[in-house]
Amino acid sequence: MEQFLIVRNTCAGSSTKVKVSGVEFPRPPNAYRFLLAGADIIGTRFAPEVIDALDTMRAVGLVPPYRPAQAR
Repeated sequence: MEQFLIVRNTCAGSSTKVKVSGVEFPRPPNAYRFLLAGADIIGTRFAPEVIDALDTMRAVGLVPPYRPAQAR
């Protein structure tokens, strides 16, 4: 997380997107923490596991309730 925050802060104010990859434990709660910290994308082969865990993480309060995007 510390390395990610350095990159995020360095790129702040630019159009650069920040990707997280190579995380030692790419489990759903860790992936969500990086998204909360400002990651634009997460590179992981565990994407299905992360997506499948969202409902469980919502049920225990780790992830906010789903809100569909507003139509523009």
